[in-house]
Amino acid sequence: MGTSLEINRAEAIEAFAHLPAAQRVLAQHVVDITALLVHEIASQAWDRIPASLAARTELLRQLRAADPAVQRHGCLAALFAAMDESEHTLRVVAAGV
Repeated sequence: MGTSLEINRAEAIEAFAHLPAAQRVLAQHVVDITALLVHEIASQAWDRIPASLAARTELLRQLRAADPAVQRHGCLAALFAAMDESEHTLRVVAAGV
């Protein structure tokens, strides 16, 4: 599982390369926290998931507050959509535990 996360992180970093530095760092942190969430789910660390979700939500809020021109980058639009979907899924999974 670690390999696929590393590959996805590497692809994300490459996709974010054209963003301004501040947004690139935020986007990379979102990817890192997502990997942490996957680990927490895999290890059934249910008590840690809410804090990780809150941290990722705050990073996404900061990204969404960025210059609208930056937000139109395809990689950020895809990141926002993926994070919205994964947060919904994680809440459903956590509620069922």
